[in-house]
Amino acid sequence: MNSLRYIALLVVVLILASLSGWWLSELRKQPSPAIAPDDTHYDYFLTNFDANVVNEQGKTIYLLKAAYMEHFPLNNRAVLTQPHFTLLEPTSTWEAQAQNGVIFARQQTLDLSGNVVVRQTAKTTAAVILTTDKLHINVKQKTLQTASKVKIQSGKDTIIATGLRANLANGQLELLSRVQGQYHVPPR
Repeated sequence: MNSLRYIALLVVVLILASLSGWWLSELRKQPSPAIAPDDTHYDYFLTNFDANVVNEQGKTIYLLKAAYMEHFPLNNRAVLTQPHFTLLEPTSTWEAQAQNGVIFARQQTLDLSGNVVVRQTAKTTAAVILTTDKLHINVKQKTLQTASKVKIQSGKDTIIATGLRANLANGQLELLSRVQGQYHVPPR
């Protein structure tokens, strides 16, 4: 009976030794490489976020909010759902919102699409509301651009055109084609 115990104990020790050899070989294996960044995999996402971007002096230059964002590291872009962008200028504030947006951090550009509405409120003039279906915003240069149909309203005045280039820094606005307008003359 004593020899049977030794044989059983020897079998158990041999099994444990072989399992430990297998376990050690598994530990020595190189980890599988991480997925290389590409344009289809995001590295993080945010929900209901607010971002305040400041200049070198610590003054807020613009705000960005969105219901949802996915960041893609390959080209440092973020895809936004229900973005709300606010550009703060000394004499006016520009707010833009849309159904979707894509922001490229390096270029400091924002592409909005789907029911784009831009509101400009100034301290000295009436508010301006611009609507379109696509809009490109260059935050650094403070410009707006679209090739789509655009409608601009200020009070009772309305302008409809196809295509727009606007420089928010100097107040220049260029309507590219098919411009139609309705201007209401105030009573005297």
